[in-house]
Parts: sequence; structure tokens; C-alpha cells
Amino acid sequence: MTKNSLTYLFILASMLISAAGKVEAYQRKTQAMFVLVSSESAQQAPKPSVINESGAIAGPIPLLMSEQRDDQFQLLPLKSPVAQFLTYIEEAMQRKISIKYYPWKRVLLSGENGEGIIFGIYKTKEREQIFTFSEPVYSDFVYLVMRCDAAFKFKTIADLKGKTIGMSPGASAGDEFDREVGVTIKPEYNSSSLAGQFSKLVQKRVDAFLYFEFSNNIERIQADINRRYAFSLDEYKIRKTDIFCVAPQALVNQENYFAISKKHDKRTLNELNKVLLNARRNGDLEKIFMGHSQ
Repeated sequence: MTKNSLTYLFILASMLISAAGKVEAYQRKTQAMFVLVSSESAQQAPKPSVINESGAIAGPIPLLMSEQRDDQFQLLPLKSPVAQFLTYIEEAMQRKISIKYYPWKRVLLSGENGEGIIFGIYKTKEREQIFTFSEPVYSDFVYLVMRCDAAFKFKTIADLKGKTIGMSPGASAGDEFDREVGVTIKPEYNSSSLAGQFSKLVQKRVDAFLYFEFSNNIERIQADINRRYAFSLDEYKIRKTDIFCVAPQALVNQENYFAISKKHDKRTLNELNKVLLNARRNGDLEKIFMGHSQ
């Protein structure tokens, strides 16, 4: 074998060794990335309940709630009675509440996966197959908000035939309404931004959208939404009249509940039920919520 041949073989061997080293390094890097992703997923998994010496569940109560955002995509604060009620629960149960805000559809999925207790959920036949519900907490109304210059009469679900209605994915406005979504009612799904719902209405991309409210005072609701969401519109400045109107008749008045997956520990829900029953018996629930319904 010539000297040139030996030199060639040496160079070839060096190249092969170098390539093998790079492959091994890449494999180590890929494996490390996989482990990192897996550990992050594990951190997001539901944590086991903490049990105190008496056998009761301790630690924060994980609540899952629907997020509502403004036109800057900032979280809107809790409505006053809800904030007051959750403080009442903390004091009664001697446990802190930890709230996770998500778009409504993700709230439902996270609740089904046992990541926490959903708060502010309506009962439907479909949901009752998945969740165990608490005693009722409060009721609210589901209204239709529409443009005043394109308002339509609403008395029954049949009046919504052919209408495009804005709503959040997973939202419910009663079994009768829900059955017609995608059949006679065209849904226009929106993000968690309430301002975005009004924007679509201004652009006439929807005929109306679902609006959830404690109060049954239509005049006050309408004045409030125009003050907050119409004041910056040119047509509002010119006309000096309401841009947004609320249908006089609500779609439905529904009870709101806590709910937890049927597959997961219900002891915290049972404790919540005890507090709710006592609060209803002594009038505390009525004091918290009824003052905001007028």
C-alpha cells in the first residue's frame, strides 16, 4: 500500500469518527429535549390532594373559571358579587382559592381532566354525563345584545332561525337554544374578549351575541354597555343615541354551579355543598347576589 493510500485511509477514518461523535451528541441533545418536555407536562398534571390529620382535604381550592378580556386583552376583574362570594367561601372553609382563567371551552376540558373545580357552569344533559354538580349558587340571565338600528323581535327560539349569533365555544344558553346551534342558528364563535364581541356587532358580522348578566334591569344593562363599549364610536358621537340594544326578553334564566369531573375526588365539592346549604339557610347567599339583580 502506498503512502498516499495510507494518508487517504487515515483521513477517511477521522471523518467517520467525527461524524459518529456528532450523531451521538445530537441523540443526547434530542433525548434531553424530550425529557424536558415530559417533565413540563408532568408539572401541569393535577396535583394529588393534601390530607390533614383529621382526614379532611387541605390546601388551596383549584377553581377553573372563564376568562373575560377587554380590548387590550387584559383580564377583566371579577364581578363584585362573585368576588364577595369567593371570599365568603375562603373564610367559611378556611382554605384559599386558586383561580385559573381559561377560555370557556378549555375550562370544560380542564375540568373533565380533573385539573380543578369549575365555577359558573350551567347544567345541560350532556354535562351531567361528565360532571357532578354542587347545590345551585346563583342564577343569571342570558340576553341577546344587538344593534339598535338592526334590532329584531325575540320571543322564542324560533325567532332566531337564520340568525348569526356570537358566542364563546362551549357556551350554553339552555338545552332548547343549544339544540338549534348549527341547525337553525348560525354560531359565530368569539375569543374571550368581550370587546371583540361588540366589535363584530358593530361590523354587522353577527345579528346579536349572548350576554350573561345578574341583573334583570334591561335599561340599566343597556345604558352600561353603551357607556363602556359605544362611547368611542364615531356613530355614537354623532347620533348621541344608543348603538347597542338588549332584547327585552332573556333567552333563559339559569342556575350556576360548581362542578367536578365524575372521575375525581368529590370531597371538596361536598364541603362546598355544606357551605352553600348553610349560606342559603341563613340568608347570606341572597344578601350577596340578590342585591345585584335589580
